[in-house]
Amino acid sequence: MSTKKTTALLQLVPGALLLFSLACGGKKDAPAPSPTPAPAPASTPAAPAGPEPRSATARLSGREGTALSGAVTFTETTGGVAIVAHLTGIQGSGAHGFHIHEKGDCSAPDFSSAGAHFNPAGAPHAGPGAGSHHAGDLGNVEVGADGSAHFELVSNSISLGDGPTSVIGLAVVLHEKADDLATQPTGNSGGRIACGIIVAAAGQGTPPQELGDDEDSDDTGDDEEPERGPA
Repeated sequence: MSTKKTTALLQLVPGALLLFSLACGGKKDAPAPSPTPAPAPASTPAAPAGPEPRSATARLSGREGTALSGAVTFTETTGGVAIVAHLTGIQGSGAHGFHIHEKGDCSAPDFSSAGAHFNPAGAPHAGPGAGSHHAGDLGNVEVGADGSAHFELVSNSISLGDGPTSVIGLAVVLHEKADDLATQPTGNSGGRIACGIIVAAAGQGTPPQELGDDEDSDDTGDDEEPERGPA
C-alpha cells in the first residue's frame, strides 16, 4: 500500500472511533417512571353526638338562723340517676335522714310545705336498697365532726324526664335525726333542717308537679305523723 493511502486511512480512524463511541454510548435507558402515590384513605366522618344526659340540681338551705347549706346534683347514667350531695354547716355529727319529698315548696319555716316522701308507687318506707321503698327514700348522709357531709347514690326509682317517677320540681330534705329505714311512714328521722327544690338543667326543664294542697299527704314537719295513704 502506498504511503499516501496509509496516511489517509490513519486520518480517518479518529473520526470513525468517535462515531462508533457516540453510536454505542449515546443511547441511555429512559428513567423508570415514578410510582403513583396511593390515594389517601377517606376520613371516617365522626359519629353524631348523642343527646346530653339529663341533669338537675337542688340548692339546700337550712332553717333561718343556721349556716347549713349545700348542693345536690342529679345526673342520668346507664345504671340509673346518680345523686351526689355536698353539705356543710350541719349541727350534730352522725347519720341524718335524707329524702326527696313530693312538693317543690320550701317556704314553711319548718319545711313542712314540702309534703310527704315522694312515693308514686305507694310503697312502704324503707332504705334505698330494699326491694320495695319510697322512690324518695335516699337513706342517710353521714355527717363528720366538722359538720360537713358527702353523699353518693345511684337510684333506679327516680327519673329526670317526664312521667310519674320524675323528681324535677320536687324537694330534697335533710332531717335532724337518723332514718331507721323501718318505722312508717318516715323512718323516725325527726324534723326537717334543710330543704331545696330540684331544678332541671338549662334546656331540660319539666314544669313542677302541680300537687296543690294534697289532702292525702302522709307527712308533716316533724315526720312522725301516722301514714294515711297506701302502706
